[in-house]
Amino acid sequence: MLKNHLYLLFFCCIPFFAQSQVEISVRTLELADTTDSRIYINGSFNDWTVKDTLYELTFNKDLSLYTISLPASLILPIEFKFNRGSTFKEESNSIGEPVYPHLIKETGSYEYFIPNWEDKPNTKKKYIAKLRIHNIPDDLPQDLPIYAVGNFNNWNEKDTTYKLNRTETDLWQVDVPFSRDTLEYKYHRGNWIMVEAKPNGRAKENRKIYTNPWTDVYVTSDKIDSWEDVHGNLNTPYTLVLIGAAIFSFLVGIILFIKSGKTNPSIRLMAFWLIVLGIEIFARAIVFNRAAFQAMPKLFVLPGQLMYYCIPIYILFTKSFLELKLNWKPYTKYLLFLPGICYSMFLLIRFGPMDNESFIHYVQALKYEQIQKISTIVGFIFNALMLVIIGRISSKKSLVKDKELIRQKKGIINVLLVFLIIAIALWGTILLLGIYFSSLESMETYRFVLHFLSDSMWFIIAFGGLTIGILTLSLPKVFSVIELNKGATQIKLDESPAKANQLKNKEQLNKILGFMETEKPYLDSKITLSGLADKLNISSHNLSRIINEEFDKNFNDFINEYRIKEFKKIILAGEHPNLTLLSYGYMVGFNSKTSFNRSFKRITGQTPSDFFNNIQLN
Repeated sequence: MLKNHLYLLFFCCIPFFAQSQVEISVRTLELADTTDSRIYINGSFNDWTVKDTLYELTFNKDLSLYTISLPASLILPIEFKFNRGSTFKEESNSIGEPVYPHLIKETGSYEYFIPNWEDKPNTKKKYIAKLRIHNIPDDLPQDLPIYAVGNFNNWNEKDTTYKLNRTETDLWQVDVPFSRDTLEYKYHRGNWIMVEAKPNGRAKENRKIYTNPWTDVYVTSDKIDSWEDVHGNLNTPYTLVLIGAAIFSFLVGIILFIKSGKTNPSIRLMAFWLIVLGIEIFARAIVFNRAAFQAMPKLFVLPGQLMYYCIPIYILFTKSFLELKLNWKPYTKYLLFLPGICYSMFLLIRFGPMDNESFIHYVQALKYEQIQKISTIVGFIFNALMLVIIGRISSKKSLVKDKELIRQKKGIINVLLVFLIIAIALWGTILLLGIYFSSLESMETYRFVLHFLSDSMWFIIAFGGLTIGILTLSLPKVFSVIELNKGATQIKLDESPAKANQLKNKEQLNKILGFMETEKPYLDSKITLSGLADKLNISSHNLSRIINEEFDKNFNDFINEYRIKEFKKIILAGEHPNLTLLSYGYMVGFNSKTSFNRSFKRITGQTPSDFFNNIQLN
């Protein structure tokens, strides 16, 4: 039996052994039967070496097919292209333009068709770009090698053909033939780690030359502002400040979240806002570092995405923190997050299925730039509108009676408003200058201004979050949820849920309030709307309408407020000291531990045990 199973296992494994190699076959247009017709492959497995005899394809005359079997020891995945012995003789599309490398991720047989070669005549008009560098940074020796790389050689940084030569006039120059309508290129010192960068050390956009009908020769005068490996690391003062602010914001958010468990929901919103802000700032700080971008490229979309969530969270925080009574529909708070959710869903559908390598190519090819521009404009409009809403609701009268407490709370809100106004003003300035500069021929000359304003905006956002976190932690009274008299431990119990001057139907309302105070129907855990209406000899509809209009709450909350009021009265009076808190809850009409705790927390902002502990402490 064991022998039969071994045979079965052997036959099952045959397909895996048979497919242990990569078989490649190629068809192409007819080539002359000379040494020029030899075809090779070059790729990531041989440092993109052209005319590598170890990887020469064999020609089958009968099938007009070139074939090669790659070694089984080859580590997959691999990228490669076909060539005829030179980078000038690589495969191309039908009009002679360079193509992206082929990708093989697993063993098997693959067949390709090469429609044309870059050196074939009469495929596309040829141009010459005379690349000239007139100035380079002084951080490194001036005699280090500099190379050009671009779509003319498929962005192959291993290609040393395009090394720039230094002249006596301190110019670095090289001539590059190309056949595209647009030439894209960059300079580097040997690989992508040592590529040129923006003045602040971050990744630089591709340089471009656009062809025209009047000339075939294009001369440039370029300046290299910095190198990514010299200035583009995470040790720059600006980046360190952002990362420090992000970490501190995140930690303060966690501290506030822990403390909010014994205080109120507004602090939880503040904590959540600081945590989201910390993640957003951290992503902004590291995403422009090449190593971080290669490792986690999709962090690139995170900062712009979270911009849609921060201010809605802050609006809800302002409403809860200042204890404002607003005439909002129940679904209003969800509408605030709708734009952010829609944008997140778009990004998830568009880029979720894309692997990291494809996404990196997508960003480097500047294809994401259009999405980024639209998102920046829409995000600015959305956040500006949200800022107007914050300004309007923060001016509303608070329900908090402690004037000193509300003054402290409004002080925190006003500080954050100032930071938000400055950040959004910078955002709008960036948009206006971007539109203006894009109409000028010297857009690249002014691009550093936009980068400086963008960095300033993110610095204001980071510093604002840091300031608000510190202010909130430094005001212990903000965490107070129970107002106790200085001389005694007592709570005002003579307040009815509604004020006399707010009543529309005094007769019926006084009847309801009097019945609730004298008969205490809320002590019955099975009391219902219709049951109470029968006791009051009014219709259920009228009772529900009065409760909704005059007390701004539903029947359950109306009843539970009386129960909680009765619970507090019993606790403060010291009655039945041997009972548990849950027993008190059952005594005042609650029928379960869950409903008792949930209602108490929602109405008072604290749990029954928190209330009891505060009483004991005072």
